Amino acid sequence: MKKSIIWFSLLAVCTTVSFADKKALVFSDAEKEMMMFDTKGTFVLPPAGALANSLSKDLGNIDWSTFIKSEFNPKTKLGSNLDKALLLGIKGADAYFLAISRKSSELKDVSMSINFLLNKIKIENKSINGAKRKNELKGLASKISQKQWDKVLVGISKLKDDINSDFEAKDRSFLQLLNSIGGWLEGYRLAVEGFKFHYKAEATITLLQDSLIIYLLDEIESDKRLDSFSKKTEIVKILTDLNRVLEGVKGEIVSKSELEKLSTILSKTTIL
Repeated sequence: MKKSIIWFSLLAVCTTVSFADKKALVFSDAEKEMMMFDTKGTFVLPPAGALANSLSKDLGNIDWSTFIKSEFNPKTKLGSNLDKALLLGIKGADAYFLAISRKSSELKDVSMSINFLLNKIKIENKSINGAKRKNELKGLASKISQKQWDKVLVGISKLKDDINSDFEAKDRSFLQLLNSIGGWLEGYRLAVEGFKFHYKAEATITLLQDSLIIYLLDEIESDKRLDSFSKKTEIVKILTDLNRVLEGVKGEIVSKSELEKLSTILSKTTIL
């Protein structure tokens, strides 16, 4: 198997979830420069914000809202906490990309969806959307209205990190995993669509994440608490199919035909 390398230009302050030690790594202003993560060492699940920022540098000012379905019907049957955590991750990734594109209206819609999901995720009959978090969300909404985009991006990162910390504290690491996988899948889907829109061959090295995918598959398969999750089979198939395409990539450039294959596979994430 080829060595998978992930290149990301990190945000001024961004957090990443390390599944190797289950701790959040925080990068400061001094670490904004391009960094490399070797997924054969410590496995790092990069935040969608770092990916969105990197893609903006590589591909220009893409209107990411073109590829995002921001509408959310609160009457939709959401299922269990497992379903909600996965969708929360997807909406979190959308928030990052919309903030990069500075789409106030669409970002407010997604923020409302996130707030709704947080209200509905209940652990021991108590919503994880407590008074403190609601105030943070109000503050984030205010920063969006004021178009304070750097602060918005930092706020989104902090929110995701705090939510995952809550999942850990309440012994719900499997919800943290689904939240992070949802964010990764959506970020990866948007990256693929961005490269289809503006193909830049040498920059497609960003997509070579097959070792990380294998690690995520192992995490999903090994956690018995996910055995009853109705979407587990679909997620496993999506990740397996993505890995099959990436294993066939020659060198460090994903071809246009391979991009189309990845896009077709990732189109299935819209039903998760």
